[in-house]
Amino acid sequence: ITVYVHGETVRPIIEIRGSARGLTVNSNGKTFSLPNFTNTDWVIDGDRFVVLRDGNEELSALDGDFIELLNGYNDVEITGNSLDFTIIAAS
Repeated sequence: ITVYVHGETVRPIIEIRGSARGLTVNSNGKTFSLPNFTNTDWVIDGDRFVVLRDGNEELSALDGDFIELLNGYNDVEITGNSLDFTIIAAS
């Protein structure tokens, strides 16, 4: 997917709700993965370096780096198996 940012570089807040196996998110040379999950709510807050799984802090569940979105158009690649979720990103 392509995300446009007008202004300064941001580490977005990403909300993921649903299920996936081997979920990986990649943008601008930074990548993170999450463990397999089912009917789970994730909040990945890159600005505050916080990861919540169903409302509980679980920073250790994130493997990799918080992504950064640069001024202009950013390609964000989402890969994995059994992907069944919604995703929302905000700055």
